Amino acid sequence: MNIIFLYVIVSPANSVVIEMLNHISSSSPTAPPLSQLEDVSDEMFCNGDNLPANCKSEVCTCIHLIKIPLDSIVEIVLVDEFNSKYVRHPFHLHGFAFHVMGMGQPLGPTTDNSTRMTVGYFNELEMNNKIMRNYNSPPSKDTVAVPNNGYAILRFRANNPGYWMFHCHQLFHLVAGMELTFQVGEPKQMPPTPKNFPRCGNFKPTIKLRN
Repeated sequence: MNIIFLYVIVSPANSVVIEMLNHISSSSPTAPPLSQLEDVSDEMFCNGDNLPANCKSEVCTCIHLIKIPLDSIVEIVLVDEFNSKYVRHPFHLHGFAFHVMGMGQPLGPTTDNSTRMTVGYFNELEMNNKIMRNYNSPPSKDTVAVPNNGYAILRFRANNPGYWMFHCHQLFHLVAGMELTFQVGEPKQMPPTPKNFPRCGNFKPTIKLRN
């Protein structure tokens, strides 16, 4: 799967700043899916194949969820379309260590005059066998800084069932939506909720904008 992170929006007065992965700004669920999935509406979840209706004209905001079959091999390609000179995004995966199969800056780092890296350009390089992967000794990590104006290729075996966050570790980017959740396995394959396990609801207060 290709995962693109893009668009830091510098906010003018009275505006909202968002961050995105694959054009989706992820929101938090109203309850923990692992123990209270029945309390989270199906309509709150989305991904690139199941976008909310308003995404044709607005930014997509939802719980960004990607389902992964248990025990499958997952490859993630992170492509930096962020287009900022001084930012490298450290991406962190919960629940797993991944192997860094490759990374690079085929167009060099972002400068005032640099050519911008895109998913389309990455795919073109891939088709022409110009993207190299290290199959012999790829380092194992749970966090990797994606090269500015470049890409990183990650792989892991999805053998730990549950709901696992994948996000930029810059706190502002995380809370502004640069995250997604991997659902590894089906709910019936996940550990059962213990008897009398504490329940919780939505921790977010209602926010109202003043005129």
